[in-house]
Amino acid sequence: MRHAQYLGLSLVAGAVGAVVVTVLGGFDAAGFAQSGKLPALLAIAIAGTAMAAVYFGLLAAFRNPELASVTGVVTARFGRRR
Repeated sequence: MRHAQYLGLSLVAGAVGAVVVTVLGGFDAAGFAQSGKLPALLAIAIAGTAMAAVYFGLLAAFRNPELASVTGVVTARFGRRR
């Protein structure tokens, strides 16, 4: 069951990434994302950030227990230091 949830959420995040790349001109030869190396890297970074934000946001919205355990470990490791 959990695998189906991961698949569905990743498909949504992938669709968001495709929309971002389309807006940035990634599928058009004259588009911004294809106008050079730096614009291509920026488009990758922007699309990847948007996809990660959507994916982790959806995991949080669905109250995924694995996400809670991972964030707990990361927070404990990199949390506030006194």
